Amino acid sequence: MSAAILYKIITASVILMLVNCPSTHSFMEGRIVGGETAKMKHYPHSVYLDAACDGGEWHCGASILNQKILLTAAHCVMGCDEDWAISAFAGNEVIDEMKLYRKISRYIIHPKYETTSFTHDIALLLMSKHLPFGTTIKRVIIKNRFPKDKDLTIAGWGTIKESPETVRATRLKAVKQKLLSKKDCRKVCQNAIIEGVIDGMLCAKYNMENRPSHGDSGSALMTSDGTQVGLVSFRTEKTPDIIVYTNVTYYYQWIRSNAKRLYCNG
Repeated sequence: MSAAILYKIITASVILMLVNCPSTHSFMEGRIVGGETAKMKHYPHSVYLDAACDGGEWHCGASILNQKILLTAAHCVMGCDEDWAISAFAGNEVIDEMKLYRKISRYIIHPKYETTSFTHDIALLLMSKHLPFGTTIKRVIIKNRFPKDKDLTIAGWGTIKESPETVRATRLKAVKQKLLSKKDCRKVCQNAIIEGVIDGMLCAKYNMENRPSHGDSGSALMTSDGTQVGLVSFRTEKTPDIIVYTNVTYYYQWIRSNAKRLYCNG
């Protein structure tokens, strides 16, 4: 089965980029429910992705790795095989006021990414031109060791209200996240397709009123010193307040080697 056909089967269910665990067949498109209005100068790493691939359209988040490379979730670009266009917007917290954008010219998805289990849900994007760094545009820090800071924050342009009617964000919002233990994280998906959580995943939560939601997929989970430790991957129906993130620290070497390859061959 081709990637394009598989992609259309998945998106026929729902494009939600903040999936409810694979067994629910709810894809992702995360957005921050509740949360606080955020200033771009406090989250200058944040990027808004607008994707149109093989007849489908959706939005995701991403983070700035360097002036030409972005980091996001694999499911945000999976299926973009032949007819695709992805634009990255940066430098402003208000969507309609974003003047600075870059076309994505190439991307790399982790070779072991699974569309059914969302394991290894990570990808790198190459922009067509360099981003001009400044007060509202800055890169993230990534480390090969997980920081001790357990109080984390995520910012994104995801859904700000899910019921009774979905309300989409027009400006950047941020919400705190509390890291869960590996033991608690494994329980989150124990009844889903994946059995437990692999090392490349981590879980965090705050409460039902304040959490990532539709449209926030790929958005960065950050410490207070600007270190990115995760990116939004999926959630389960049974525990919608708990978000499963791709553990960026776990993929440090993969990010480093493939970012260099993408940059140098771009």
